[in-house]
Amino acid sequence: MNPSQPLATPTLKLTVGEQLLLRLVLNQDIDAWREWAASQNIDEHSKIEFQLFPAVYKTLQRLDEAHPWKARLKGVYRQHWAKNQKSLAAYRAAAAVLPDCKAEYLQPFEQQVGERLGDNALLATPRIRLATKPGDAPRVISAFAKAGWTVQPVAATKTGRIARLRAGEWRLTHPAGEVWLTNFYHKTRRDSSTNALVWAHSSAHSSQAYMRCVNDDHLLYEALCDQPKNTSSIRWLIAAAAILSTQSEAGDRETVVIPSRHYAIMQQRAECLATFSGGKFSAASLLQHCAPDISDSDVVVRQITVYTRARQLKRQIGRWGGVRGTLAYLYHTRGKQA
Repeated sequence: MNPSQPLATPTLKLTVGEQLLLRLVLNQDIDAWREWAASQNIDEHSKIEFQLFPAVYKTLQRLDEAHPWKARLKGVYRQHWAKNQKSLAAYRAAAAVLPDCKAEYLQPFEQQVGERLGDNALLATPRIRLATKPGDAPRVISAFAKAGWTVQPVAATKTGRIARLRAGEWRLTHPAGEVWLTNFYHKTRRDSSTNALVWAHSSAHSSQAYMRCVNDDHLLYEALCDQPKNTSSIRWLIAAAAILSTQSEAGDRETVVIPSRHYAIMQQRAECLATFSGGKFSAASLLQHCAPDISDSDVVVRQITVYTRARQLKRQIGRWGGVRGTLAYLYHTRGKQA
């Protein structure tokens, strides 16, 4: 990849001006900013440039660079900050409900990356997702309903009872805001084996009793596979750079087996990040703990799970609070009593 020429990949399309801003943000290259400011009009920015403006402003502040456009960039930064504060308020209100029912949950991707960035305004937050364990979903839904939240089930591609007991996503609305409750972590992969690995390799949060933090490998997987069809989004790039900059080699590391269709996307995005970071990151370091699943076992696992689910259903109903708890779960996810 030549950063001086327009770049187009299946997951990212960048003009020369957008590449200059990425060099500034990822590599602290002040010459890239000066070249961009001399050749571009801030009033004629692209979608990608607008997404980068908050990070550009913070970088210019850090480098103590003066420019007449900094006031404009600060305005964009404050706009992003205010929008993300609303999402953060909704997340805090929802997280306050979970300790009452003693349910563990995974710290949302946006919040965990935001802590590493040191500034939530730098990462766009489309919606907050709270991931809880599948076995805890029935009582968590009931706890939110008792706390005054409105639970709105989302239609899934599979509507069978067994599939709904296995994976679900619900919109929770409240005067404080809106969050989404899920019983799986990765948006692009919902099989139970991967979800179990996320929980097994997570760690307890230092200040929140029932919150668990996702380890670096799964967090990086989630970042690099974020919005794979959106070629005008660089959210994944900022998130991946933050994870790589703050990751620790010590601790619980694992090899995450990635479906082949996702691994190809990760390779392309790893090369993009390596190019604009000026060698600070390498494609190999991003994919160090990832391996492609060339056997396409992701599909096989889902098929086997469906066939064996009926045999395991009796035991799982007990974990979901017996027949009453399971019926309450089905009621909330379908809108009527099963």
